[in-house]
Amino acid sequence: MSVTLELSDGPIRQMSESWDVVVHIGSLPESDRLVTTLAPNERVLCASPSYLQHSLPILQPEDLVQHRCLALRENNEDVTLWRFTHSRHGRTTVRVRPCMSSNDGEIVRDWALAGLGVMVRSEWDVADDLAAGRLQSVLPAWSSPSADVVALLHARQGRSRRTNGFLQTLRERLNSPPWRR
Repeated sequence: MSVTLELSDGPIRQMSESWDVVVHIGSLPESDRLVTTLAPNERVLCASPSYLQHSLPILQPEDLVQHRCLALRENNEDVTLWRFTHSRHGRTTVRVRPCMSSNDGEIVRDWALAGLGVMVRSEWDVADDLAAGRLQSVLPAWSSPSADVVALLHARQGRSRRTNGFLQTLRERLNSPPWRR
């Protein structure tokens, strides 16, 4: 087996027929690929304790319009439209005005760690920072749309033993997601 790692925020556009498996995190545009979920991955609204200490309280999603929001520009998504769901209050959408944005998630996380604003990030990216207290969850009763880890497979082709073996290994390793341990 050989592995080629190609990083892109547009996997469907970049896919080649020679690829057996594409691993993707987040929502996907329409595709003729089969999609299988490998691991759950929630998105978390969070900020540093220092930012939260020196800012107006965030008691409901609509309060975010008064805050410095940090946006990750990826997958051609509208990064100014933040969606939330609550078990009793239903769904709501907030149009934020990002004070800073980047197409690099590590940069956005670094900005939040530096106390520069509030962000929505995948739990795999912020789990350690939340556990260590470097970031705090904001509005924990409200959830953002998940960004599960998925594998994209050819829809019209049979899978080889090596592809099935690789998928099995991924499933085993992600059965208990490392970011939730």
